Amino acid sequence: MPRGGGDEDDLYAVLGVPPDASADAIRKAYRKAAVKWHPDKNPGNQEQAESMFKRVAAAYEILCDDSKRAAYDRYGMAGSTTTRSRSSATRSEAAIRSSAAEAAGTARACRPRRPS
Repeated sequence: MPRGGGDEDDLYAVLGVPPDASADAIRKAYRKAAVKWHPDKNPGNQEQAESMFKRVAAAYEILCDDSKRAAYDRYGMAGSTTTRSRSSATRSEAAIRSSAAEAAGTARACRPRRPS
């Protein structure tokens, strides 16, 4: 697998699940790890807890989304970053289209009606 870079980059290892884990297993592992590493549960070691909590959340964000997970499995972190960039661009484009549609709808509503 092209993930490389050691365990710190292996999102499956961060959550403690195998690469062929089901979505349900990933969700359960995320919840368990999130509780374990929540900074409020680790007042004596807040820095490490916060760092691990962020890693766990980032791993879950990628592995719970089928398209991001497929990109990660195929290309490693580079693939998941590319997918994230594309999805952000897609959201931006959708917001622009939505704004344009609202403006067009408003423009139509402002036209005078034809007499019937």
